[in-house]
Amino acid sequence: MLSYRIRKTLRQADVMNNDCTLNIVVIGATHERYEQQLCKTGHNFFSVRHGKEWDLNCGAVPSNYHIVDYIPNNIMPDLIITHVSGERLDIAQEYAGFFGVNVIRHTHTLPENEYELQVFRSQHANINTFISGYSKAAWNLQDQESLVVEHGLDADIFCDKQMERENSVLSVVNLWADRDWACGWNLYNSIKSLDTGIKYVVYGNNNGLSRPAKDLDELVNAYNKSNIFLNTSQFSPVPMAMLEAMSCGCAVVSTNNCMIPEIIKHGYNGLLANSPEELHYHIKTLQNNPQMARQMGLNARQTIIENYNIRKFCNTWNDIFRKTILL
Repeated sequence: MLSYRIRKTLRQADVMNNDCTLNIVVIGATHERYEQQLCKTGHNFFSVRHGKEWDLNCGAVPSNYHIVDYIPNNIMPDLIITHVSGERLDIAQEYAGFFGVNVIRHTHTLPENEYELQVFRSQHANINTFISGYSKAAWNLQDQESLVVEHGLDADIFCDKQMERENSVLSVVNLWADRDWACGWNLYNSIKSLDTGIKYVVYGNNNGLSRPAKDLDELVNAYNKSNIFLNTSQFSPVPMAMLEAMSCGCAVVSTNNCMIPEIIKHGYNGLLANSPEELHYHIKTLQNNPQMARQMGLNARQTIIENYNIRKFCNTWNDIFRKTILL
């Protein structure tokens, strides 16, 4: 154990000098698209298998992200990060105690009930991070160290190709019908039933409805082909597909709940409502006013560039990594 303490002291000195690549242990490959972005911080990630496997339909495994059954003997972790509480946080604490490092609990979801809140508060992490101010407030952890890391996207990859866009409405969702409570499958069908003349396009793992994009190029092209992106989420973290569509220049029509109003400013980079009738009205408005749709799409992309860019995301995470090691 002494060697771990000595190494931690040396690593703290390296961190203070901003002069090191960290070895970060992740408990389970929970959010593929998000972890792809985390890898752009430049560190080495070792994801210990637990439950869900990495879904290649959601993206390729980055070269600095290693999925392992256990932490290799030649690796000395600098910190542990887990994206959920419960059993995974317990495992993170076991590793942290063995290696003498600290734990970050990064929370993407919202509490579903009071019992979940109580369990969450009963478990300890050295630093708690959340994806938005709304999420942080929902978990009510003002008495503990907690920070907000807003999502980030590489706008050079999710780009506006200046293609001729068809008058269509795109949605990108996985397991939509199975996750109606979170993703609004019934709401989507209610909107569709109001007008059979609108072209709806869906990508994602949805049996009998749609397939995932075969690669990133196909997905980016899908965003660029449609002038409107429809988001029907009801109870969910920040919809990553919505951010990707914005970065590609789509005007957004979305539900107005949870963290979405932090991103979409009604009438500027999208249109918000919660009823199927109002959402359908917004879709028709944009379809009948292509210049309005295009300007909202340009504003949406500018929102990503200014507020949700990958540089800001990586800088924020690197500051948190340093803070965690120096505790």
